[in-house]
Amino acid sequence: MANTVFGLKGTIATKSAVQSVASSATAAIVTFDLETYDTSGDTEAVKFHSITTNTGRFYAVEDGFYELSATVKFAAIAAAGRVALGYSIDAGADVETVEQVTSATSSTPGLFMKKYLKLSAGQYVTLKALQTSGGAIDIVVAGTEAVFKKM
Repeated sequence: MANTVFGLKGTIATKSAVQSVASSATAAIVTFDLETYDTSGDTEAVKFHSITTNTGRFYAVEDGFYELSATVKFAAIAAAGRVALGYSIDAGADVETVEQVTSATSSTPGLFMKKYLKLSAGQYVTLKALQTSGGAIDIVVAGTEAVFKKM
């Protein structure tokens, strides 16, 4: 059984560097190489998240309900298009949950999503980002974060 920190039984993950997302109909896995918290102990067989291997995956450490909430911020967009944020379970089909049609902007558009999922121990969830501006757009570090916790 995992430990808790301030009532959180899970992980809070962030990024240390921008991540480029190509303009495509195929969503890219959003990776997180830093953690604010991860209550998985060193002896846990399954960790909530790893900062070294498969950094885009969030694992269920036991059967039950989990909350996945994430904010993904994009760099300025040079051309009109859409940005979307979704998720998939294991290697399953992508499920889009939120999207925003954008015009060219110098601001950094951000998307927020919250999902409640019933998972079995060892299953994993990945966040996916998609954009259709015609050129690559970066996911920025500031403001991009994922929280994955056991309910």
